[in-house]
Amino acid sequence: MVPLGEFVLQNVILDSIDSVIDCNFRYSHQIQTLIKHRVTLCTQQQQTLLNNFAKSLTEGLSLARQILSGNRSLCSPISTRAKRAS
Repeated sequence: MVPLGEFVLQNVILDSIDSVIDCNFRYSHQIQTLIKHRVTLCTQQQQTLLNNFAKSLTEGLSLARQILSGNRSLCSPISTRAKRAS
């Protein structure tokens, strides 16, 4: 069983990571929106590179969120995990 102080600290860290992921999701969507509206300001190759970057960022953030979600369940006290399992 994880001691309460360590549990709280782990959740504060996980909440901070989650906030960073949320901010980066917003940036990723902003990049994609800007690319759509500013097509004439860059070449097709530049647009493709920016689009690929934004998609990769979004995919990476989705994976990070899945890992974070898994870590939350691993960090929770045993009693909480047992309740979730039932």
